[in-house]
Amino acid sequence: MHTDEVRLQWLARRRRYITATDATKILGTSPHGTEWDVWQEKQGNDTELGDIGRRGHELEPLIVEELPLEVVAPWDPMIVRPEPGGPDWAAATVDRLNADGWPVELKTTTKRLGVDAPQHWIDQVLHQCFVTNTPGGLLYAVSAPEWVFDQVRAGHATLRSALSLRVATWYGWEIDAIDYSARADKLRRWHERHVVQGNPPPQADGSAGARSWLASRADERTDEVEVDSDIGEQARIYAMCKASEKEHRDEAKACADRASEASARLLQLMTDRGAKRAKGDGVRVTAVDTKGRRSFDRKAFEEAHPDLAEKFTKTGAATVSIRVKIEE
Repeated sequence: MHTDEVRLQWLARRRRYITATDATKILGTSPHGTEWDVWQEKQGNDTELGDIGRRGHELEPLIVEELPLEVVAPWDPMIVRPEPGGPDWAAATVDRLNADGWPVELKTTTKRLGVDAPQHWIDQVLHQCFVTNTPGGLLYAVSAPEWVFDQVRAGHATLRSALSLRVATWYGWEIDAIDYSARADKLRRWHERHVVQGNPPPQADGSAGARSWLASRADERTDEVEVDSDIGEQARIYAMCKASEKEHRDEAKACADRASEASARLLQLMTDRGAKRAKGDGVRVTAVDTKGRRSFDRKAFEEAHPDLAEKFTKTGAATVSIRVKIEE
């Protein structure tokens, strides 16, 4: 079966459950998305597998070869936890299992890691422990610069050589399972409300996904209603924050104008003295010559080559915004 077709089938199956990656986004510990992104995926709006995902997928077999322990592939890449009385809602795509049947999560990263694993990685493993009903899980990561991963993926170097030369580094953690009941209750309710019933999350969180989805419902916003306590509170918070933002922006602009004026005076003084540098009294000043900045005249290009301008112009997804006026 073609790889793309396999991925489509896997995505269709995945939409029925809350996976480890979904759990971190719903619980708010993932830096890579929110519950809105999870809901969009459950509606079939799947995102393309990015380069980080492709990197991990391609390097996974090579990581397994260098692992300092014996692991096996799970009997099913997506393990589903049986739910007494149904429906089943919790699942986990487990990379490997160790000899005791514990989940083994494999990661690649270009970041330097500390003593503790990133929290969202730990939360992924905890969800996998819950799904597999095991007392713990293992987390292994390889950290290296992007160019090292590129060389390994292209076949110009091996992961073993990168590790031996210390341009790649092993990290490993054993994660003890916790009492997952509180998290499970929240995720189970989320699954019922937003996967089974298909309802969107109740509040916009400011993410691009949320704004895009709200913009698609523009035809539902046709009436004028009285301001209730919820609308009034959020409108006043918005107006207060925007006013504070404007105040700081005006202050920053005033400082920038003063700095620009001082820069012009300094340049005149340095020129009058025929100096490139001035040093002393705890001050060092240097006159730096720069070349003229090149810029692209978009308007002239569109007039000269309208067809090309149209061909290479992208239109982003429609979004929705808010305008607030507080009447005292």
